[in-house]
Amino acid sequence: MAEKELQKEVIDYLRSKGIFCFSINPPDKRRMTYGTRYFLPDIYCLRNGVSVFIELKAKEYKKAHADRQERQLEVRKEIIQNGGLAFLITSLDELKEII
Repeated sequence: MAEKELQKEVIDYLRSKGIFCFSINPPDKRRMTYGTRYFLPDIYCLRNGVSVFIELKAKEYKKAHADRQERQLEVRKEIIQNGGLAFLITSLDELKEII
């Protein structure tokens, strides 16, 4: 399943459970403002007062972008250090185990 399809499945599922969520669009380099963050996870949720960030990867995702993945991991660690939750999932079933 492509990442875009997984994103739709995940958001539809979260909303069906009454969880506030939205996709985080990648920053447009032409319209960057001070404070713009790169490498944020794909989806943000607010559940029971806790910020939850979800990074999506297609099951067959390639490891060709190791630098990008390392930076995404650093951002997830920063989120956790600041009291949020951050997960990487490759399927809706993985999300269901977490939520």
